[in-house]
Amino acid sequence: MISRKLFLTKARKHPLSKAERTGDAHSITTELFDTGTAINVRKIKYPRASSIYSCCVRMHVIATTMGVEKTERTFFNRRLTFDIGNAVHFWLQNDPSYLGDQRRGQWKCLSCGRVSLFGKPIVTKCPSCGASPSAYVYNELELVMDTPYTVSGHPDMFVAPKSNKDVIRVMEFKTINGEKFETLKAPMISHIWQLQTYVWMLNENDALLPASVDPDYGYIVYISKKEKYGELPIKTFVVKKDRTIISKVKKKLSTYMDGVAGKGMPPVLSNCQRSNFTDYIAKSCPVADVCKNIKMVADNSA
Repeated sequence: MISRKLFLTKARKHPLSKAERTGDAHSITTELFDTGTAINVRKIKYPRASSIYSCCVRMHVIATTMGVEKTERTFFNRRLTFDIGNAVHFWLQNDPSYLGDQRRGQWKCLSCGRVSLFGKPIVTKCPSCGASPSAYVYNELELVMDTPYTVSGHPDMFVAPKSNKDVIRVMEFKTINGEKFETLKAPMISHIWQLQTYVWMLNENDALLPASVDPDYGYIVYISKKEKYGELPIKTFVVKKDRTIISKVKKKLSTYMDGVAGKGMPPVLSNCQRSNFTDYIAKSCPVADVCKNIKMVADNSA
């Protein structure tokens, strides 16, 4: 064992770095932390529930048929913001002090990887490896529907509310800027579409979940990133099934499937049409040039 005196002697041989000696917080941060841009490459396929409201179906059709990959670059600021949001999700899913035994879902043993059947939080040892209940964490379900439409997503949580434990409802968590949280009077439309898609999927295809989910109501929960004395930092909205929105979701998905099957190309987004493909959406689109060329050919042949 190294004595404390010897340890201190060795430590003195390692002076502070140049950044540390300046005392500048930003310089020290960039020296210690990886503040680089995260790069993720993925193939573009069918729309997902989380983006169904704003997605360009035409882009999805072109990218799917051409096997296009999209390179996503996430700068450190946004990467950290996403990770904070993911951490909040994790604690709401796993810490019983928030939703308690209202939580429903699948639970994964971190010791052996066993995934439980759908149900309440695990309170017994893992039957496969004997790990304690604390070894289990919430395992988000990936919902993938192939028929009559193709769409996927992963709900944040399922709950059996105290007021009515006979039903199971979908619950979505959204972290939000403190200033936006204060003025929030209703769920954002993109989040409503996302939840409506989940509720519709789960009731359209019984094979997606081994439990019946309330076909009429779900929850969207907003968590403020800002603490304000005397105010609750969470707002929970009950979202009722909206047949008009679900009809629009189906139309988007049907248009995508027809496009991939060669039964007609979806129309150009109005923003791209008005700006002649110069707005920010077109500039970030991975198939903008192809899309524009297809439009020009169609216009010339009309």
